[in-house]
Amino acid sequence: MDAKKELQSAFIKAYTKSYGNVAKSCKAVDISRGTYYNWLKNDSKFKELVDNCSPEDDFLDFLEDKAVQRINEGSDSVLIFALKSKGKKRGWVEKQIVENQGEPEKQEIDYSKLTEDEIREFIKLKRKLAGGDTDSASGTSET
Repeated sequence: MDAKKELQSAFIKAYTKSYGNVAKSCKAVDISRGTYYNWLKNDSKFKELVDNCSPEDDFLDFLEDKAVQRINEGSDSVLIFALKSKGKKRGWVEKQIVENQGEPEKQEIDYSKLTEDEIREFIKLKRKLAGGDTDSASGTSET
């Protein structure tokens, strides 16, 4: 293996170990950030290796393991945080999150079943919503 490939291999190991910290990985293998970005731009095999790393997921796994360890050690604050994060479906939230489930159903009005008073109120409300504030019975503006 040539020197460049050895450096790249060492970089990938450092990158994975440092959970994707580019600066720390470059320092570990004694290359500049510019060299790293040059490799990414010009070496498709190296870019593929970097892309196939999952440092963010690995770091999240590490943090979750630490959280479980702290819970097992009796940390109430981590326990509460974990319940609020993972137990939302069971009510472990400080506020309810209401998600939009799409458009509300449109309801048809059967005008034939309305009384004259209900029709007047409906017309009055419709005019008010349209910007006019007219009295439905007289057709005059209210002041």
